[in-house]
Amino acid sequence: MGNTPRTATSSAAVFCLTAVLLTALCGCARRPPPQATLVCVGDVMLGRGVGDLCLEKGNAYPFERYAKRLAGADIAFCNLEAVLSDQPMTYPRVNPLRARPEMADALAAAGFDVVSLANNHVVDCGRPGLRQTMELLDAVGIAYTGAGRTLAEAEQRAIVEANGLRFGFLAFSDFAEVNFVHAPEREAILILSEETLRRTVPPLRDRCDVLVVSCHWGSEFVVPTTTRQRDLAHLAVDLGADILVGHHAHVRGEVEHYGDGSICYCLGDFIFDIFADTPGEGSLLEWRCTPGACELTRQVETHVADLWEG
Repeated sequence: MGNTPRTATSSAAVFCLTAVLLTALCGCARRPPPQATLVCVGDVMLGRGVGDLCLEKGNAYPFERYAKRLAGADIAFCNLEAVLSDQPMTYPRVNPLRARPEMADALAAAGFDVVSLANNHVVDCGRPGLRQTMELLDAVGIAYTGAGRTLAEAEQRAIVEANGLRFGFLAFSDFAEVNFVHAPEREAILILSEETLRRTVPPLRDRCDVLVVSCHWGSEFVVPTTTRQRDLAHLAVDLGADILVGHHAHVRGEVEHYGDGSICYCLGDFIFDIFADTPGEGSLLEWRCTPGACELTRQVETHVADLWEG
């Protein structure tokens, strides 16, 4: 009496299981893919005149105008165009760029997550200065790319995760003569070439969701993109880069969409001195990234002169 037929019980169980599976599948279908915002700016130079300004107004002062944009990004990237060191200048230069070691804390407080060290000034204090710069960045939790304690380490830096996305960064300098003899087993800078791109980009592509390549190249104050720059940028995208950004020329360069990649040939200056004969201009670019796609969503013009008008 009151017994439920076996077939009815089985049908009910199948119905319930089907409902659970459909609910789970629908839930998965509705879940949006992970996404994160990346902000890239150009040269950040915290020594010389900027260093004097920081002593007067505080180490956070140079970043205040764009603090919200940097803090609002999931990942913020720049080219660190100075050595962070109290070591003596190893090689006399017309324009040595050395910033106080405590400016590493200022970079972290400003919201930078990754910096490029592949440039022609990071060895202004020789290998001891480069080593100290890397140690200071490690201490404040800022990842760096384009340099390492060995060449092998320089070729593998760096992966940063945000909102479930893994961002890989590779940086290259197009200035092979950087005041020291290259030695693979000692502190090294990654030098730009077709061969280096082919050797380093594909392996990192396999380890990340978004791949960013940074190139220190070009001639100062020259805006037009050279054939060599375009060929290397296109090669980097063909090899798997989603974004390529350039710096060194201190001007705003061309922005190009090539294949599935986004290229800015020069981001210009973000934090730098004022010189009467230079533009003192830069770009702040923001991308919204999901696995396999990055959309350039914002381009903001920056001006070095703003630092001295506050």
